[in-house]
Parts: sequence; structure tokens; C-alpha cells
Amino acid sequence: MEGTFETILREEIALLEELIASLRQERQAIVSFSLEGLTKVNEERQEILRRLHLLEERRRGLEPRGPEDRNLLDRLRPLVSEALSRMERNRDLLSFCIGHVERSIERILTFLRREGAGEKDRLSLFVSREV
Repeated sequence: MEGTFETILREEIALLEELIASLRQERQAIVSFSLEGLTKVNEERQEILRRLHLLEERRRGLEPRGPEDRNLLDRLRPLVSEALSRMERNRDLLSFCIGHVERSIERILTFLRREGAGEKDRLSLFVSREV
């Protein structure tokens, strides 16, 4: 399926806007610890990225022909930058959350191992409480 450079760029811009909206939803799912939300958003994002890849392939052999094409390219670039930035921030936030959960689990396991060994010392599981 062919298309003009302008038509393809307009489709790419619309998909990038969808991707950015999806990345906003992903951030919400991360901060709310919603595995269901993360799964749903990830599936949507994979489809958007697949469609973007196909459009990029179609555009590859075409050249911008006039000022409108160049204007559309100028609109596309910041959207790509924003999407990349949001993906990186979401990745960092997710890594932080995973690290937090891992540390919490390790504290609990350490406590349980001590209890199982009959040690009298108590391990602080939470910053504000002693167990």
C-alpha cells in the first residue's frame, strides 16, 4: 500500500500522539502498581510501534516534496523526542519500583529466616515500625 510522503507523515504523527498518550497511561499504571494496567498498555504500545514501523518502511523510499512535508517532519521530530523521553522516565520509574519491592521482600525474608532460626534480635521491616 503506497501513499504520499505527506499522508504517511500525518499517520505517523497521529500514531506518535497515541503512543505518548499510552506512555502517560503506563506511568499511571506504574505508580498505582497496576499489573493489569501495565499489561494492557504494553499490548497497546506494541501494536502502535508495529504500525509506526510499517509506516516508516513505507516512507523510507520517499522524499519530502515541499514545505508542507518539511513542516510535518518538524512536527514529527519533537514527538519522537517526547516519546523517547517518556519511555526512559517510565523505565526508570519501573526500575525504582522493582528495586523497592525487591528490597522489601529481602527484608521480610531476612526477618523470617531469623525467626525460623530462633534469633532474639528483631529486624526492622518498616522504617516506622519495629517487629
